[in-house]
Amino acid sequence: MLPQIMEFNLAADPSKFADIARAFGFGVCGPSEIDAGKKAIDAVKSLLKEVKIPERLREIGVSKKELQEIAIDAAEDKILLEMNPRKASVEEIIEILERSF
Repeated sequence: MLPQIMEFNLAADPSKFADIARAFGFGVCGPSEIDAGKKAIDAVKSLLKEVKIPERLREIGVSKKELQEIAIDAAEDKILLEMNPRKASVEEIIEILERSF
């Protein structure tokens, strides 16, 4: 789910994602911070594959019918939402979960 969450948050704080790109060794002076952020997201995807972390919620036993309940629980988690750089509605959380499914 991390790459999908990063994709959702990229526009809210591109400089943070450019910092992540720098940490992965990508130069950020040429491309825009958004482009650098996309490289960071791709690097995270590669890292997750390399260390064999499941890429999809279904791989860890989550069923599609659980996504609504998970989204509602996440939307009610004030600490989680306060830490996120972009506010997310239940519908947006469901979209992220579906892309992660």
